[in-house]
Order: sequence, then structure tokens, then C-alpha cells
Amino acid sequence: MLVKRSVRVKMIMTDETRKEIEEKYLGELHQIRIELEQLEFQNKKLVAEARRKSIDAKDIIYKFDQEKKKRALRLEQLEIKIKEILKIENGVELAYSTVDSYVTVEIGSKWETLIESPEIILKDGIVVEIRNP
Repeated sequence: MLVKRSVRVKMIMTDETRKEIEEKYLGELHQIRIELEQLEFQNKKLVAEARRKSIDAKDIIYKFDQEKKKRALRLEQLEIKIKEILKIENGVELAYSTVDSYVTVEIGSKWETLIESPEIILKDGIVVEIRNP
């Protein structure tokens, strides 16, 4: 019988890995800034249209403010992550993801050994080690 179990994937911090992560975060920052500009433009357009139609624009302004706050918070979080990534020393193992694998369970199998989570270690995107407990 096959049973599914989780496998932790970790990556070893290197200069290349740091650069890739930083570029990813910088791309996200850029995208959020574009979204903020678009929101501001849409906000002005809808508020002006509402005023021309003599409609109260409070709800529109409130909704756009909430969306802008969400994105501003995400910007702050990404900036903090970038600073943290730059501080991590080379050689440190970081959690990267989790994947599923299957293990064969047979009569007489030691359950605790079967369900222990193995780890895959990556360095610059290449598997360098597989740890089975």
C-alpha cells in the first residue's frame, strides 16, 4: 500500500540564490507600485464621474483606500524580506517548499520510520543532498 507523506525542500543560501530571491522580490515590488498607480488613476476617474452624476463618492474612496493599504502593507513586507535576505550568510539552509512523496507500507513496516519526513537540499537549484531520517 502507498501512503503519501510530506518532504521538506530546503535551499542553501549562496550569492546566486540571494540574487535570484532579491530579483524576484524587486519584481514584485515593481508590480505592486504599478498597481498602486493604476488604482490612483482609477480612483480619480471614478470619483470625478461620481461627482458629475451627483453621487456620493465616499464608498468609492473608502474601497480604493483599502486596496491601497493592502498593497502598501505588501510593499513594506517585501522591503523587510529583501533586507533579511541580504543579511543571511552563505551556507545557511532555508525552508523553500514542501512536496509530497509516496512510501510503501507493508506488514511489519516500522510506522515511525515511514512517516518521518525526509528532506531535499538544493544549492543553486540543484539537488545536492537527500536526507532520509
